[in-house]
Amino acid sequence: MTTQVKAFAVWKDVYQVIAAPDHYETVLLLHAVLCAFAYRASPIYEHGRTAKGVFCCLLMALGGGTLASLLMATPPSWLVNNVDLPIYTTGFFLVCRTPLLYPILRTTQPVALAMLDLIDVTLRAMALSAFQAQASKLPTPTLLPSTPNTLGQVLIGTISVTGGGIALFWLLHPPSRFTIPVHDTVVCLLANLLYAYNALHKNRVFISQCLWDSVPVRLVRSVDPGNDALILALFNAFMDWIRAWADVLGIPTTFKGRRGEADLRALCALFMLVGFLLRPGRWAFAEKKENGKPEKVGKRDLAEKEQESVE
Repeated sequence: MTTQVKAFAVWKDVYQVIAAPDHYETVLLLHAVLCAFAYRASPIYEHGRTAKGVFCCLLMALGGGTLASLLMATPPSWLVNNVDLPIYTTGFFLVCRTPLLYPILRTTQPVALAMLDLIDVTLRAMALSAFQAQASKLPTPTLLPSTPNTLGQVLIGTISVTGGGIALFWLLHPPSRFTIPVHDTVVCLLANLLYAYNALHKNRVFISQCLWDSVPVRLVRSVDPGNDALILALFNAFMDWIRAWADVLGIPTTFKGRRGEADLRALCALFMLVGFLLRPGRWAFAEKKENGKPEKVGKRDLAEKEQESVE
């Protein structure tokens, strides 16, 4: 019982940091610093090209949301507020035009990037929840009135949190064109599936039905009709195990109302954070020589690493 109480207190702290940040503009500025740092560390950075730099940072940060908004025929956020464009432009000048911030970030890279990643997943979770909510309200075809647009919600949410970085490298770095950072994209896709599954009951029914009718499950069911009960029993046992560990850790398992939506958003953010921290090569931007000086890394190798570090 004591463990559960302590864990719940920890979850309340996580909720305050991730799901309900008090100073949104400060969070946005830290994210702008992350985007500008990723741009300056990439091979497409050119010193003195201010217009190009600002465009790249804006595309990296706002491109995914803009593309998702265009697909749903709604105005992007930077057209309806006075915050996004000035803050991300400021982030570019802080990192790329001041002499101290970029060297400090490079020196403290593991710790600094871990903290900035926390800001990154917070904004990604806010974006995917907002875009999925908008996508769930889109009209469905009259021929399929009872079928939810679950796949559309997941795709729109994934595009909103990955499209900017991918579009940037496709546009300005030809070797990476028509390739995607597989690890980060899969993490974001699974986070969107997690959100869609728990956000709406109709999504949960649709996803469960798709899993039940999937090829592997159908093959197991075709061996013996009695396997249906066995599969359901194993699934229920697995879900009971998940709920038991969630109770121990203080993580909510039901998401109802406005607080439930915020809890789910925080859970998706934590899922993405763990996934990003486990990315192969996450902590190695450049190899070190024995004399302590950084070894020159090929542009293509650095591009692949930076492409995985930003979506």
